[in-house]
Amino acid sequence: MQLATSFFDKTLALKGLKRTMPLWLVHFVIWVLAMPVMVANAMDSVLGVNHTDILEVGEYILYTVHIGGTLMSCFFCAVIAGVLNNYLMNARSTSFYHSLPVRRSTIYTTHLLVTLAATILPAALVGLMTLGVEVAKGYGLSGLPALLQWLGIYILQCVFFTGFAVLDTTVFPTASVM
Repeated sequence: MQLATSFFDKTLALKGLKRTMPLWLVHFVIWVLAMPVMVANAMDSVLGVNHTDILEVGEYILYTVHIGGTLMSCFFCAVIAGVLNNYLMNARSTSFYHSLPVRRSTIYTTHLLVTLAATILPAALVGLMTLGVEVAKGYGLSGLPALLQWLGIYILQCVFFTGFAVLDTTVFPTASVM
């Protein structure tokens, strides 16, 4: 027997992805500038002498997630969750959303998954681009462990900040960031 209610609403998810598209595109562009472009610059030779080895490149990749990654995940997860739950402040859309047969828990989990997708999928694509830069520069797959650590740390940061931001804006709508 199938459940009559779902924990995920496809219409809300598509509307949320469309509404937050500028934010996750900016998130993607910042990571592209911070990771593949900067890793390529670090791997370039200066006056014919290669000044980096794979350990330094791996350290650079991990520094980006510890320094900028925490700030990026905190900011973008909070802002995307705030934009997604902004309808709680609008009487017209509140009447519309709550007249639909969508439970509050469905809205919560849908916004949680949309925020995670909008932050983690661009980061995974940036990780693949960075790996492509390393392979193109002749380092091979030796930077893969650092990239996997970077992605794992960033995913955990996004899960933490997204859960906190979505819970905060869903349970306490007057404390919403937007």
